[in-house]
Amino acid sequence: MPLDKLFATPVFHVDLPEPARILIQTQYELAKDSIEMNLNDSTWGDNIRTSFVSGENDFVEKYGLFGLSEFTNAVVKYFHDVLYKGGEVKMFESWINYQGSHQHQRQHTHHGSIISAVYYLKTNGNDGSICFHPPMSAMEVKDPASDEWNYSMISYPPVEGRLFVFPSWAPHSVGDNMTDDTRISIAMNFR
Repeated sequence: MPLDKLFATPVFHVDLPEPARILIQTQYELAKDSIEMNLNDSTWGDNIRTSFVSGENDFVEKYGLFGLSEFTNAVVKYFHDVLYKGGEVKMFESWINYQGSHQHQRQHTHHGSIISAVYYLKTNGNDGSICFHPPMSAMEVKDPASDEWNYSMISYPPVEGRLFVFPSWAPHSVGDNMTDDTRISIAMNFR
């Protein structure tokens, strides 16, 4: 008798090849001073620094991170084709987040988009994991057993050069950065 896993949340991650990571890092370094002058305090009720400004989020294009754009577009197209069996999807928003010591991001989704992605530009691997939460609160178990059916969240530690791709409706958060380092990530939305 088959066992179906209903209401699955697909999450895909890939580590960029070294030449792509070097290109993206170089493009970032060229724009770093201008980027840091244009950071704002988050308006989401958490405490990170971000380039996000409602209606003005073209970070990847504005700062010439074309290496990231090219690689991410290819990965997102694959993800979209698998989930939605083809069609067009393109990046329409992107922004950078600086998460310093004792900072976090509250649970949220990305309304108005189909697929979201995050790229870890700088991390020590211990500065706050991305956490995916069940999409329906009735699925959440407060005292989870250690199996794939009972959980209240699943977390992934950040890895420099790693790209995560997931449906925009997937509730997610970022844990506290309990180090003295600042993690830098670039978020992107597609539709």
